[in-house]
Amino acid sequence: IPSWSSDGNRTYYSSSRFGREEVWRAPSQSGNGTQLTFNGGFVAFESRDGQSLYYSKSNGTSGLWTLPLREGGVPVEGAAETLLLPSVLGRAFSVSGDGIYYIPGPGGENGTSVRFCRFSTGKTEEIALIPGRISVGLSVVPGGNTIFYSGYTRYSTNLMLVENFR
Repeated sequence: IPSWSSDGNRTYYSSSRFGREEVWRAPSQSGNGTQLTFNGGFVAFESRDGQSLYYSKSNGTSGLWTLPLREGGVPVEGAAETLLLPSVLGRAFSVSGDGIYYIPGPGGENGTSVRFCRFSTGKTEEIALIPGRISVGLSVVPGGNTIFYSGYTRYSTNLMLVENFR
C-alpha cells in the first residue's frame, strides 16, 4: 500500500523482506529503499508538513503510530515510535493539515463512527456516523468537508425458490 511524501520526492510502502511487515521509504525517481520501522508497520502516510509519519501495523496491533521525521523523510535520530490512537480499523485513516480522520473499529448495528483527532489539542470527536460497515480505507478531501470510503451494501444472502424444476 504505497503513499507519496508531502513533496512527492519519496514513496512509503510496506515490505516483509525480513519476515515482518515494516514501513520503508524510497526516492520516487529511483534508488534503494530504507527501512523506517522496526516494530512492525503496514499502511503509512506522511504529514502535510513532512515532519511526521503516521502508520498502522499488521501484526495484530490495531493502533495508529507516529514517528517524527526530519527533512527528506529521515526519522529523527534516537526518536521512538509513539502510539497516537489506540484503535484504528485497518487502512481507515487520513492525515490532514490539522489532524487525523479515522475509524476506530468495526461498526455496529447503528453504523460506523468516523472520528477526528486534532493535533493542537489531542482531543478526538465524532464527526460522522456512516450507516452500515466500512470495507477498507478512508480518504478526506483537503479542507475536511467530504469523506470518501468503501463500504458494504449487503450483509446477507437471499434464499431463492425454483418451482416446477425437471
